Amino acid sequence: DQLDPAAGGHRGQRPGQDRSGERAFCGGIKLIDSRSRVHGYPAGQSVRVLRRRGTGREMPVGVGGTRYPGELLLVPRDDNESAFDIINVAKIESYLPGVLARELYPHWDEDAFGVQAVAARTFALGRRERARRAGRHFDLEATTSDQVYGGISELDVAQRAVMLTRGVVLVDGTSLASAYYSSTCGGRPATADEVWPSDARPTRPSSAELSASDHAVRRVSRQTGRTPVCDDAPLFRWRVARDRDALGQRLRAWGRHTGDGSLAEFGRPAAIEPSAFGASGRPIAYRLTDGRGAEAILTAERLRRALGFAGEGAPTLHPRARVHSNDLQIDIGPRVVIINGRGHGHGAGMCQFCAQAMALNGEHWRSMLAAFYPEAEARRVY
Repeated sequence: DQLDPAAGGHRGQRPGQDRSGERAFCGGIKLIDSRSRVHGYPAGQSVRVLRRRGTGREMPVGVGGTRYPGELLLVPRDDNESAFDIINVAKIESYLPGVLARELYPHWDEDAFGVQAVAARTFALGRRERARRAGRHFDLEATTSDQVYGGISELDVAQRAVMLTRGVVLVDGTSLASAYYSSTCGGRPATADEVWPSDARPTRPSSAELSASDHAVRRVSRQTGRTPVCDDAPLFRWRVARDRDALGQRLRAWGRHTGDGSLAEFGRPAAIEPSAFGASGRPIAYRLTDGRGAEAILTAERLRRALGFAGEGAPTLHPRARVHSNDLQIDIGPRVVIINGRGHGHGAGMCQFCAQAMALNGEHWRSMLAAFYPEAEARRVY
């Protein structure tokens, strides 16, 4: 099931768990086929689901009504005897159209799809390298945890972009570059080092790893070298309101969940203000102060995650109160907290709405790659 990296192989995207009529049972996997025949597999055994032939041609495999290229691999979960991972094992060039069709609007320009294809290819191959070093049985999630993937796509512009950029990746020296991207930079793009100030990306530093000093979280970063043009994006600017007490409860729940002691005992929020800025003026860290004067320092991205935490101990969060980015101005009133935000996503690397605006202005996908990733080189490796 290992595919040849030189041929652009991609060992697996995990589209989901325990779906499409398959059922895991204690001690192994049980499958029921279309003729109601039961097939049992012992504990710990992975099950390979191949494409089937019909009317003289190969038919794609499917999960829950979604068709996938390549094959499926069912792998029992170590942490849950009643569930298994469903892994789509596919070649990278067959995988990519299903990413582009989900990441961009179908009517967008072909050059916007081109720059997205190179970024998505680089990101996927980088994640594959990391997964194999870690000994993991899949490479990427099929969600925004990595990049969104919807299986086989027949969208012409997505297929053309993948074909035109076949084998092109971003490299930094002899290694794959960090090809991050997000929806909307909001006019103030960031670098990856500003969003994740750690050499061990994507591990996010805790507040204990950041000094309370402004200077300790400020990082020297070169200018991005481009003018943001995403002002037509739906979330270029946005505003939400939160209950003040509920916000404090959510921050404490996040602190307990992540083991961040400075937030686990955090009181009623009194102020949340930027404590450091990136080269574009985007906040890269925030200082949080409660009513007792206790302080916590969070990177901008960790604050975004904390404000959206929906795990144990956190109050219910209405979708309309969602925080969309980490570029925030937070005004705390007696009962209500108003959050004014810029953009959608972390803001590092390529801005998808900027890419579309640049494409409509006549820019080629190669020149856009140089603008979004100035320290990387676009190179065809197969």
